[in-house]
Amino acid sequence: VLTSVGGLAVNQTLPPASVAQGQRAEAIASTADGLNATFISEGLVCLSHVDSGIPLTCVPSVNGRADGYRALASTVDNPIYAAIHPHLQVGSHLHAAALEEFVDAWAVAILLACGIAQAQAFFLIGASAGGLLAQQTALAARNRGLPPRLVFLLDPLPPTRPLSLSAGPLAAVRYLSTLLFEEAFQPPEEAELADLGILLAGRAAELGHTPFTSASVLERQRELRATTHLLDLASSFMGRAGPAAECKCQVCLVVASEREVFFMNETGCTREQSSIATAKLYGEIIEQLEVSGSHWSVCARCSTGDVEEFSILLHRWLNH
Repeated sequence: VLTSVGGLAVNQTLPPASVAQGQRAEAIASTADGLNATFISEGLVCLSHVDSGIPLTCVPSVNGRADGYRALASTVDNPIYAAIHPHLQVGSHLHAAALEEFVDAWAVAILLACGIAQAQAFFLIGASAGGLLAQQTALAARNRGLPPRLVFLLDPLPPTRPLSLSAGPLAAVRYLSTLLFEEAFQPPEEAELADLGILLAGRAAELGHTPFTSASVLERQRELRATTHLLDLASSFMGRAGPAAECKCQVCLVVASEREVFFMNETGCTREQSSIATAKLYGEIIEQLEVSGSHWSVCARCSTGDVEEFSILLHRWLNH
C-alpha cells in the first residue's frame, strides 16, 4: 500500500500500487469524440506519456473529461494526465453526494500515479468551472499529504459563495451543447428527460460532428449523466455559504479580457464577483496573465496551446 509520495506521507490509505500498475496498459474504448487514452486508474487517464518530468494533470470542467488538453503535448515535454468522471470510464461514482467526496477520488488517483512514476510533485490545470474543480482537487491532495506545486487556472468560475448555479439535466444539455457545438441547444418543450441524450446525439449528427448511431446515443447519455452529476455537485457546493478559497495553494491565474461580461450575463454574478480581484481569492497568485477574448475562446485556446504567451509561461513553470 502506498504510504508516501515524493517523500511526503500520505495521510490516508490509497489503493495498492500493484492494482494500478496492472491497469496502466489497458485502454479506454474509443468514444464518439475519439478519446483513446491509456487507463492509469479509476478517474485518471494518460494523454501524453513521457518518461521524465513533473506530471501535469488536467482537471475537466463539469462535462467530466479533459481530453481537450491533449494538444498541449506539442507544447510541453512533461507527462500529461487527465482526470475523468469515472462514470465515463467504468460507470461509477454517480453516488458521490458532495463535491469534496468526488474530487478526493481524483486526488487519490493523482497521488497514486505520482507514486508509480516516482514523481516528486505534480501540477494541476483547470478552465472555467474546471478551475473550481482543480482548486478543490488541490485541497483534497493537500489533505492527503501532497499539494500540487502550482495550479493553473484558466478564467475560473468566480469563487465567491454562496453563488447560484444552474443544475439538472436541462442545464447539462445547455452546457454540453455549448461546449460541443458552440450553441445553446434547447430541447423541445415536450421532450422527456430520458430522450435528452438521443436529442443531443441527433443534433451532433445534424451538425456533422458524429454519425447518429446507437454508440453515439449511448455516449451522449453517459456524458449527460456525468455532466448533470458534476453540475449538481458544483451547484450544491457553491450554493453553501463558506470561504471563497479554502485551499491556499499557489496559483498561476489566466483571465479573459471579457471575463466580467461573460459571468455577469451567464451566471448573474455582480461585477465585483466577476472581477479579476475576486478571482485572485483562489489562492496565492504567483503569476497572472490577461488574454484578449471571450471566456470560452480564452479557455479553449489556452488549453490547446494556441496562446503563445500562456504556452511559454506553462513550459517555463513545468521545467522550473
